[in-house]
Amino acid sequence: MNYSFKLALLGSVVALSLGACGDDKKELKTAATAPVTAAANTATTVAAAVVKDKNGCIAYPKNEWMNETDAKAKVAELGYKAKTFEVTGNCYEIYGFDKDGKKAEVYFDAKTMAIVKKGD
Repeated sequence: MNYSFKLALLGSVVALSLGACGDDKKELKTAATAPVTAAANTATTVAAAVVKDKNGCIAYPKNEWMNETDAKAKVAELGYKAKTFEVTGNCYEIYGFDKDGKKAEVYFDAKTMAIVKKGD
């Protein structure tokens, strides 16, 4: 169970308990909505922590990047022939050819080697 769901569930239990004790509706409403607000703030904080560069690559710490030898092997496995392999921002970028022999400029996520963007 994730943290946000646990908070919302706890808020519901508290709200039901207050209702059973006969407390007024104002306190009941406050108890029921407070955990939901906390959960929403948590989700916002997590989403804000992902930083991407202008090409859409996530800014991972360098020690989390795939090493260049393995990254070049992954590029070849995906069918690309790289004439140039370089770091651009937070991406690995190649200039070369795709599996059909067409010119390709491709940006890869430096950690997962997922294709982030293709240029002309």
